[in-house]
Amino acid sequence: MMANVSRLIDIGDNLKRAREETDGDIDEELDAVQAQLPEFSDRTRADEEDTLDTIDDHLETLETRTDGAATEEIRAARSRIRAVGNSQTGAADSVSVIDAETRYADAGTDRIEGETGGDEVEFWVVLENEGEERRVTVEIPFYRDEQEVARVRGESVRLGSSEQETVTLITEVPDGAEYYAVDIGTTEAGDGPSSGEER
Repeated sequence: MMANVSRLIDIGDNLKRAREETDGDIDEELDAVQAQLPEFSDRTRADEEDTLDTIDDHLETLETRTDGAATEEIRAARSRIRAVGNSQTGAADSVSVIDAETRYADAGTDRIEGETGGDEVEFWVVLENEGEERRVTVEIPFYRDEQEVARVRGESVRLGSSEQETVTLITEVPDGAEYYAVDIGTTEAGDGPSSGEER
């Protein structure tokens, strides 16, 4: 279970910008999505997954009803929701993604806005381990039209018990990619790394 509500699941900024772009046309639907954002720390993992699926279904419907900048904001929100969902299904119960950010690799702390296809991007993924020490590998899959178009795998890092760790990956975003997610794989601390070198 996630220890707190991270910026990754707090899609209120995306919903706000989508609202501004649609002149009130989908305010009621956006309100419904906003009301479903839970305090994840108070829910079981199964409840979290059900809620994420419901939110993503609503956002998918809104994506078909919008265009331009509003659609981009809805897609960004879906990306964040899927990153949380994928991290839950792809990792051991004790490891969670509690935050994720993207930045242009050569632009310091500037966040990415707009199209990024072909650009080199730095991904910052914050993990938390509430179980025993283990090795963790972060993967970033990229999607277009619900299909995975590319995937990048980072180094295997050792994540101690009750520890948080920020993992960074730098990669070129594939042309045409619409959104990304975060997958994490784990092995026991005594096992060999699943990919790359141990950090």
